[in-house]
Amino acid sequence: MPGLEPYLSIAQSPEGYVSLAGLRRRAHDDGRAETDVVYSTQFQSGRAMTTWRSVGTPYGQDWQRADQIGVPTAVRDSVGLHLLVRNAGGGVCGRRQDARGIWGPWTDMKGSHLLDTVSGATTADGRIELFGPASEFVLRWRQEPGGPLRRVLNTPAKPLTGTATSFPTGDGRVAHVWRDATDSVLQHLSPPPPRAPAARRAPRRRPPRPWSPSAATAPARWPPCAPPWTATPPRSWPSAPGRACRP
Repeated sequence: MPGLEPYLSIAQSPEGYVSLAGLRRRAHDDGRAETDVVYSTQFQSGRAMTTWRSVGTPYGQDWQRADQIGVPTAVRDSVGLHLLVRNAGGGVCGRRQDARGIWGPWTDMKGSHLLDTVSGATTADGRIELFGPASEFVLRWRQEPGGPLRRVLNTPAKPLTGTATSFPTGDGRVAHVWRDATDSVLQHLSPPPPRAPAARRAPRRRPPRPWSPSAATAPARWPPCAPPWTATPPRSWPSAPGRACRP
């Protein structure tokens, strides 16, 4: 494809569809450089890729700002394909494809000071996590299943440009790996596993009250057919507590 930059990002769906995404730059006779994000999909192993299709840039006809975007990152969630780029302001913009294959608009996902394109991976339940290197920290975005990507807190770090990658760990998490800019030591960041739901505590039961003859044989309210006990106790207690009505 004429003008395609020598960098491609790849993403695969649960059905086995493979998508490639890249950046195309075309020079015009008037000196203007036209830049757009393009992608192609293979719907079955061994078959040819579809023709390259353009999804434009976050800046429409503003060619100067469009020329400042980074190469795209392709990643799939439980719904469809996402294409993400470093924008002209050093943040991230993304465009999302729904289950019908229809593309939504470009969305500003915020962020700043990005040095390079973001990396991303998808968990087994279809959640995307993104990782973006900056000079003094790393940026991250996290998604609930089927929902939008949202920023999480930055992590202090000094990542080396072009070394970041992300991958699922198999336990519902995504790990991010990069090399440190000062000593090239490999660094690793993985969020803690999700907390298990707290076990429900069994309701507390009051212990049974100890039995006593007075409690068992002296009801709070006497039946209307029986007079109250006299002060003189009977000569012997019945074998079972209780009393019968007199005729």
